[in-house]
Amino acid sequence: MKLIQLLIVMILVSSCGTKNQDAIAHKKDYDKFLVSNEIKTTSKYFDLWNSKIRPDSMQLTSFGVVGGEYNRYFQQTGDIEFLKKAEKSLKKAVDIANTGKPGFYRSLARNYISQHRFKEALKLADSAATIG
Repeated sequence: MKLIQLLIVMILVSSCGTKNQDAIAHKKDYDKFLVSNEIKTTSKYFDLWNSKIRPDSMQLTSFGVVGGEYNRYFQQTGDIEFLKKAEKSLKKAVDIANTGKPGFYRSLARNYISQHRFKEALKLADSAATIG
């Protein structure tokens, strides 16, 4: 019995030896898949509408378009600063809008959801539903 145990231990010890294994994959094989292009965070369209906004601006269309572009930039880059800029633009649009206010409320609610500000988003969605 001890002979069998000794034999099993010897087999296990000899089979568990560490060998210098070759690399499974070579860096040159997968480097071509890791290359990423630089993300553009500006466009002629954005620059046109953003140039129309002044500190005392009442350009409602500009605020909506610029807010949407900032949101798109956030989705591409994940940079929270773009989300904050979109929020600022959409808040200004909500403040000055007389028509189309529910659309701006919904856009701002989506922005708040992206920021995980769910209670504020719910209030804005309710306000949009109340208006129509």
